[in-house]
Amino acid sequence: MDELKPCPFCNQKKAYIAVHDDEGNYQGLPGGEYEAHPWSGLSYALHHDGWGECILCTDGEWGTMGGVLFDTPEEAAKAWNRRADNG
Repeated sequence: MDELKPCPFCNQKKAYIAVHDDEGNYQGLPGGEYEAHPWSGLSYALHHDGWGECILCTDGEWGTMGGVLFDTPEEAAKAWNRRADNG
């Protein structure tokens, strides 16, 4: 998986990818038990630590950035790392 770039708003490395089921419920971090044995679908979402410090921060583990679920962690990383000046 690609390393995530710093946040374009706060310039801190507080974004991370988490594992979710297909309904968007948080199931932990990549490499955990749910990812190895998903019982209700497998998705990935972007999160951003630091609630109240940056406009992109998510509210703990339950708030996904943009409400978007991705099929793979690589797809989530690609979406996060994309910037307007690099297509």
